[in-house]
Amino acid sequence: MNNTANTQKVEVKYKIDSIKILDFSIRIPENIHDSIVEAFFEFNTGIQIILSENKINIKFQTIVYDLKTRKKCYSNLTMFYCFKVLGMESFQRIKEMVKVPDELMNTLVDMAYSTTRGIIFEKFAGSRLGKIILPPMDSKVLLPKVKVKNIQVKAVGRKRSNKVKQQ
Repeated sequence: MNNTANTQKVEVKYKIDSIKILDFSIRIPENIHDSIVEAFFEFNTGIQIILSENKINIKFQTIVYDLKTRKKCYSNLTMFYCFKVLGMESFQRIKEMVKVPDELMNTLVDMAYSTTRGIIFEKFAGSRLGKIILPPMDSKVLLPKVKVKNIQVKAVGRKRSNKVKQQ
């Protein structure tokens, strides 16, 4: 991985430590009898970095709404991903913050989103939401942002979230 704040290469190894479904629901109004083929999506991403345990946790929520009203909620899925990351001691630190290499964060968020897409596909199968598939997404859009003195950083041991709405 290349840490763009530094010109030196940062070697990092990572693996998925655990994946958990924290919440899942499907709520289709009784007056809807046909398959739903279009939806509006809201994504919330929270990232927690725990240097002392070499872990990066990602909490990822996907809410599916009616496309026309954007108010009727059809489904909610909240996932928790824990990644074990070796080499975090080489990340740049700024006060109580740590700069995680962009390439690593993008990769971890991509993995979380892709896995969430698959889980939603499987959970929706056989329901009136079975034709809804989450769109491909650029992980950069899903990353929560924290700024300290105009330097882009990720919080250490703190949670930040970001809402992204996608059709």
